[in-house]
Amino acid sequence: MLKANRDVRHDAEPCDAADISRLSMRLRLIQKEELTPEQLRKLDERLQYSIKLDGECGPVRAWHTYTRYLYAFIHIQDEMVIAIAEASGRPSSSPGWWIDPHYRGQGYGNELVDLLAENLRTDGVTKIMPISIQTPDGKYDTQSRLLVDRLRGHFHTVDPLNPSELTQLLKKNLPAVDHRNEIVEEVGQDSLRMRLFVLDSYVSQDLPAGSGQVVLSGPVMMGFADTAMYACVHAVYGREVFAALVSLNVSFFRVAGAGDLTAVARLIRKGKSLAFLAAHLFSDGNAEPCAHVTAMYSVRTTRT
Repeated sequence: MLKANRDVRHDAEPCDAADISRLSMRLRLIQKEELTPEQLRKLDERLQYSIKLDGECGPVRAWHTYTRYLYAFIHIQDEMVIAIAEASGRPSSSPGWWIDPHYRGQGYGNELVDLLAENLRTDGVTKIMPISIQTPDGKYDTQSRLLVDRLRGHFHTVDPLNPSELTQLLKKNLPAVDHRNEIVEEVGQDSLRMRLFVLDSYVSQDLPAGSGQVVLSGPVMMGFADTAMYACVHAVYGREVFAALVSLNVSFFRVAGAGDLTAVARLIRKGKSLAFLAAHLFSDGNAEPCAHVTAMYSVRTTRT
């Protein structure tokens, strides 16, 4: 039935509830039954005009058929209804919306989606089901998909990955050269702890000569930190993302020896397409970190 239609501004990301009042100053949302007779009459005129222009889309058909879960979006300045939406189903919903042709291409679609998401969450919706795209001659398909992604972003949840699942994900995703039998020991909300069992081939013996000191390879430490932060990206964003390292910076504080190496990686900032992380590395037997590593990763979904 329904579905998404027709307006977007390409540069905006989903905002959280705290931002909605700031971003949606031009619109307010009300239930269909709250509309005045005059507002309903004018809206019906606009809907009939739209049907002649584009044909009857799902949200318009639902507006004339259903009695519940129908929403109108009022332009605050002139108190005119410029968009409608239908969002039946609880706790899962598959909303659709229509925007007056005269108000398309002005960013109202973003405001509509943000207001609708806030209302649906308050009303008990926890999941957005698949939304089909139906626009006249496919003209607005790209814009509509962006709006659907924006709406889904408000309800995005990640199935938690346990340490064993993350360890297996690393073996699946990373090339063999990056595998050193690391194991994920603990996973938090935005952090994890990983262990590397240090082999003799990872260390230099008696460096500098005559000192008897064992020194763990710097590149091994950097690669281990990268792997730990990569795993942390998946712990936060979920298994269905593609993460690629953009930049990495390391500071070595002290020599790491032959003992096992532990990484504590943490998400510092989460963006829609970029993730910023940091990791401290600890050599067994030393409570102070031997290195601090920061990195930025590009993140995009692989879900179709």
